[in-house]
Amino acid sequence: MVRRIKEKFGPNVIDYEELAGSTLPIDQRLALWKIADVIMATPIREGLSLLPMEFIYTRKAPHAPGVIIWVRS
Repeated sequence: MVRRIKEKFGPNVIDYEELAGSTLPIDQRLALWKIADVIMATPIREGLSLLPMEFIYTRKAPHAPGVIIWVRS
């Protein structure tokens, strides 16, 4: 898909990097989820993403519930 966009509109139109998982250790990711109010996941080629589950896990009481925005293509 990225190749087709670049062919049609030029190479400077889209900056794309595909990430599989996270490079942050779990303790650092959980610390980020704990202070975040919203997580937005926009998977294109992804099976099961555990990042929203990690976010929900850190939002247990006494924290206020967070918001997960899941955009499916």
